[in-house]
Amino acid sequence: MAVIFEKKNFLKVFFFKEKKYVMFKWFRFGILLEDLKEAHQRALDILLSNHCYYYIAETSEVIGTLTDPVVHWWNNEWVPVLRKSGIKAIVTVVPGNILSTLSTKDWQTSDFGGIIIKNVKTLEEAEFFLSSLN
Repeated sequence: MAVIFEKKNFLKVFFFKEKKYVMFKWFRFGILLEDLKEAHQRALDILLSNHCYYYIAETSEVIGTLTDPVVHWWNNEWVPVLRKSGIKAIVTVVPGNILSTLSTKDWQTSDFGGIIIKNVKTLEEAEFFLSSLN
C-alpha cells in the first residue's frame, strides 16, 4: 500500500497494487476542486501504469457534503475520462451520516457507460466485490 495523495483532514488516497485498486479515504467532503482533480489524476495515472482498473471511495466516516462544482466536474468531465481509460468498477463504502449519504448519491447520477457502480457498507464488502470481478 502506498499513499499517493493527501489533503490533511479531507482526503487520503492509497494505491493497493496487490489488490489492484486505489482507495479514496474521505474524512470531509469540503475539499477544493483543484485538489480533488489532482488526487484523481494521480490515482488514474497509477492505475493505468499498473494495469489496474478499480476505485474504492471509502466514505464511511466522512462528514459534510460535496459541493455542486465537484459533482458537476465529476459527472460531466471526469466520468467520461474514466470510461475512456477503461476503469471497470467504482465501489462506495457508504457514509453513516445521512447528509453525506445523499451527497454520495449526487455523484452517482452520471451515465457511467459500462463502469460498474456498487454501494456497500464495509471496506471488506468492497474488497470482496472487487475480488469477485478478477
